[in-house]
Amino acid sequence: EGAPLVTSLGGGTNLTVGPVHVSVDGALLHVTPLPDAFGSTMLEVTVGDGSTEPVVLEVPVVVEGVDDPLRWNVTSLVIELVEDVASTLDLSSLGWDPDGVAPSFTLLGVPDDQELLSLGLVGTELTLAPLAHANGHLGLTIRMSTGNESLDMVTQVVVAAVEDAGSLRSV
Repeated sequence: EGAPLVTSLGGGTNLTVGPVHVSVDGALLHVTPLPDAFGSTMLEVTVGDGSTEPVVLEVPVVVEGVDDPLRWNVTSLVIELVEDVASTLDLSSLGWDPDGVAPSFTLLGVPDDQELLSLGLVGTELTLAPLAHANGHLGLTIRMSTGNESLDMVTQVVVAAVEDAGSLRSV
């Protein structure tokens, strides 16, 4: 009687299980949700005073999901192309939603009258096709969205000039 309680987690004092990190400090049990994790788990906690048989408790832990913000894998993007050569970029490799929702993508700030390249966006595939003999720079914004939220990334497209092959004409 009167002895302090000793708490442990499977014999230890620190454990990461499911969506949480758990630690024990004396008789206190600290449960901390892991970043971007949700779900449930069962903790097996042993409590005793050192002189009597310890009691094993099963403690259910539930971490509710929240709407985490979208994330880009890069902070800015420069797409470098060669004149007259088309390229395709999978935009899903550039950003993600920690909640597992598949984002959609749109292009913003592309002037209708620009004469540098043709842009095609189907699903997450962005096709960039420089126009014949065109080179230069174009700024645009890629927007990633899940419906509730969106996140923009400023992007620069650079089309490098290449030496065109000469041709012969008869006179």
